[in-house]
Amino acid sequence: MMLGYKIHGEGSEKVVVMHEWLGDHNNYTNLLPYLDQEAFTYIFVDLRGYGFSRKLDGKFTVHEATSDIISLIEKLFNEKVHLVGHSMSAMVAQRICVDRPDLIHSLVAVTPVPGCGLKLDDSDLKELRKSVTDDDIARALIDNRTGNRLSANWIDYKLKKAKDASVQAARLGYIEMFTETDFADEMHHVDLPLLVLTGEHDLPHFRRETLEGFFKKHFPFSRMVLCKNAGHYPMLEAPIFFASVIEKFFRENS
Repeated sequence: MMLGYKIHGEGSEKVVVMHEWLGDHNNYTNLLPYLDQEAFTYIFVDLRGYGFSRKLDGKFTVHEATSDIISLIEKLFNEKVHLVGHSMSAMVAQRICVDRPDLIHSLVAVTPVPGCGLKLDDSDLKELRKSVTDDDIARALIDNRTGNRLSANWIDYKLKKAKDASVQAARLGYIEMFTETDFADEMHHVDLPLLVLTGEHDLPHFRRETLEGFFKKHFPFSRMVLCKNAGHYPMLEAPIFFASVIEKFFRENS
């Protein structure tokens, strides 16, 4: 079965967009008015257990997700695409760039989990797993990832989007993926253009000072851009800036 997806635009440049752990393709709804539909065709994909793919069972591993996305690209286009990965799916995007660089023009990694995985201590990992079933912990998690600066109404809105987006089994499974997976040793100078977009108010795990060394080592053609009015969710917190930055990058690397 092919993953579910939503298409936006009719342009010749194809962009495959993946979501994060607490959201599906709907994370990008606020972005749509600011995207160039004549130049680009956007394919907003849902991983197994999420959105249009929520009924697809799986092992929720990086290799499974990578295989799913590669199959989708080949069936829809069989040509090079630009790739966007957000947080956990940025890890999937990096794996695709290692396995099938011939399919990729460029990569945008948004507040990404690097290919070495997200290294958490036992306490933080336990709290992350609890957040799947405990709404109060989930609210605190979202609040922390946005710098404890947004309203309670917005936190509730984001939590509802997260719960509506996916099944619990998928959220639990992908935790293991992005905390236990490490394929850094296989990332030998990936010669593809990479834009790493970080949020000023995000957690230290996802900030430039944490990520820059890793990506400069493995993607020699990488650059870092800071979104000053966002935490972990730039497409939700600063959609105009997000759209402008990624499309400028795609045009430079078509």
